[in-house]
Amino acid sequence: MRVLVVDDEPLVGNAIRRILSDCDVTFDADPNHAVSRIVTGERFDLILCDLHMPALDGTQVLEAVTRIAPELRRRFVYMTGGGFASGDQDCLESSPAGHLFKPFTPGELRSIVRSVAAAA
Repeated sequence: MRVLVVDDEPLVGNAIRRILSDCDVTFDADPNHAVSRIVTGERFDLILCDLHMPALDGTQVLEAVTRIAPELRRRFVYMTGGGFASGDQDCLESSPAGHLFKPFTPGELRSIVRSVAAAA
C-alpha cells in the first residue's frame, strides 16, 4: 500500500513510517510539494494529512488533490493535534476517509489503513 503523509512535523512522518513498516510510506513536510507529487502523476492508496500547517492547511491540500485527481478524495484522512479553530470539527466530520487525533495509537492508524484499503 502506498501512503503519502503530509505533516509539518518530521517526527510524525517518522512515527507513521515505523508503524506502517509493511507499507510504502512517503513523507512530505511541505504541503505544496506534496500537491506537486499529485500534479506530476504520483498516486497513493492513502493520504494522511495534517489539518493545520503553515504553508497550506489540510483543507487546501484536499481541495487541490480533489481538483487534480478526484479519485484520491476518498483516500484522504485528516490528522490533527487539537487546538481547534472555528469550523475544525465540521471539517473533521466531513473528512472523506475519516480522521485521526494526534497522538494516535498504532492500532488507530492501522484501523484507518484497513478501512481505506477495504473501500478501494
